[in-house]
Amino acid sequence: MWTLLALAAAHAAPAWTVAPPKASKGPEGFDVTPLLQIDDLRSPVWLQVLATSGQPTRGGDLPFGSLFDVKGHALSNPSGTLTSCHAADFTALWRKPGGAWGLLSHFECVPGGLWWTALQPRARGFKATSSHPIDIGASDPLWLPCAGATTGWNTLLSAEEYEPEANLLLQRDDDPSLAAMSRALGAELGSSDPYRWGWMVEVDPSAAPDDRLVRHEAMGRFSHEIGVVMPDRRTVFLTDDHTNGIMALFVADEAGDLSSGTLYAARFRGMGQPMDWVSLGRTRDEDVREAMAAGLSFRQLFTENVRGCSDIVTAAGRECLKPTDELGLGEAVVNRLETRRAAALMGATSEWRKMEGAAFDPATKTLHVALSELTKGATKADPTWDLPDADHLQFEPNVCGGVMGLQVAAGRSDTTGAPIDSAYVPTLPSWTIRGLPTADGRCEDRGIANPDNLAFLPALDMLVIAEDTGRHERDTLWALHTPSGTLWPLAQGPAQTDGDTGEWTGIGFWQYGPGQAWLSVSWQNGIWGWMERDVTQPMPASWTGLLGPFPVSDQD
Repeated sequence: MWTLLALAAAHAAPAWTVAPPKASKGPEGFDVTPLLQIDDLRSPVWLQVLATSGQPTRGGDLPFGSLFDVKGHALSNPSGTLTSCHAADFTALWRKPGGAWGLLSHFECVPGGLWWTALQPRARGFKATSSHPIDIGASDPLWLPCAGATTGWNTLLSAEEYEPEANLLLQRDDDPSLAAMSRALGAELGSSDPYRWGWMVEVDPSAAPDDRLVRHEAMGRFSHEIGVVMPDRRTVFLTDDHTNGIMALFVADEAGDLSSGTLYAARFRGMGQPMDWVSLGRTRDEDVREAMAAGLSFRQLFTENVRGCSDIVTAAGRECLKPTDELGLGEAVVNRLETRRAAALMGATSEWRKMEGAAFDPATKTLHVALSELTKGATKADPTWDLPDADHLQFEPNVCGGVMGLQVAAGRSDTTGAPIDSAYVPTLPSWTIRGLPTADGRCEDRGIANPDNLAFLPALDMLVIAEDTGRHERDTLWALHTPSGTLWPLAQGPAQTDGDTGEWTGIGFWQYGPGQAWLSVSWQNGIWGWMERDVTQPMPASWTGLLGPFPVSDQD
């Protein structure tokens, strides 16, 4: 089953340090800490690469990360070579109901991919024994599956990032992602088809192929980076990885069932000030699906530049929109199809600059959230990305970004005064850590740069921060001791060459047997601009594996 490390609310924070990284015995060019010192315990650490994109797999005929069309046929490039996605992202160390361990990996392309790598335990970690794609039956292929998280009921939440633009006035004629999906579907996409993607997707690898992917339209459509399910199994915190994105919260009607509920978007009031939450209404997955099945277009939801329209600035830029709902779908359904625009029109904050990963500390009830940069709409009075009368975010510019800590609380109400039925409503914001910019536009090596994915290990009060940056010579995987604010590098990627950068991604902590945890990790190597490329063209390989073990007590 899915297992994340849990810890009782009250515990003593152990003293721990991290030895400086040194050359790894694993992938060339990577440095990894060899040792964790926890109280009196010296614990060796190593990095294991278990699968590499484009490489032959044990027990299978297809290269790792191969992509497939809707009929299950492997995609190939014009020369006939099988196509692999070289953008391995979120990876979960998962145990099948029958007891076998393996890695479940996202591939962040269009179409996206899901792969299973079977593992065999050994004295020093694991050995990969086979890899194969996960059959999703007749479901629509995934769209840019990015970060992921477990639900608490043996499924995974996958996030479809950078939703396709549905406003035909803004669509590119040569959009490579839509073209790639058309090839995978074997059909040209119509005006309503962009609404098929940009959702949170629940993945159940143990289900029948046609039932393994369930898109949860009730959770809204935008550039999903991650959905973090809180301990009540009803509340899900949602991040929007885009320029001028939103912060969202979904509260399901029933625990363990994300098919219906109420969606909220945050209105920011300032650091240390309680955030407001704007209700986008309650609806069900099936209500939104029925609307899409009947056929719809952006112009049936909104009109532009007419009397009574309202100015907003979102990822689509500056627009003056007026809701029309020509089809009589109802406000809650329209708000799911165009969530970011709807939230901005209703007064929520739509100025966040690339809100990335998130991780929850159950002891302090703090939700840590990565902000890749504090630029553009996130700063004061940006001439392109702010409106004079709706400039909610006025952060000091910081190209290195930061991690924000949000205290969660019960007893909160939305902006209409209606109670929010959750004890995990993000309320008070503060800074967990920020990067340290230099005069030349880079970031000091002793601090973080452009944080992306996050993972939290409660037993050690350890927040792991994965960088996706071009502002350090080497992208770094950091370990932050949250009570003290002390920061150590866990691992560093290869030195950048010719402007080529990589990123640490796909991270999550997983309990494996008594006394140890492992950090899942992936590396994407120098693929800036890959979304502009045909996925059938060569790209640098990526890999996925495990870092650890991290010692934890048997009761953790």
